Amino acid sequence: MLHKELVLYGLALFLRLWYVLQENGVSVEQIVADVKALLS
Repeated sequence: MLHKELVLYGLALFLRLWYVLQENGVSVEQIVADVKALLS
């Protein structure tokens, strides 16, 4: 698989996940805060 295809696939997957989370009322800010907490 080409690198560009891999990036596009990952982006599409991310956007789909984001859409599902928005539909379920999960805020992006909360997700970002959770990720930062995990990384720190």
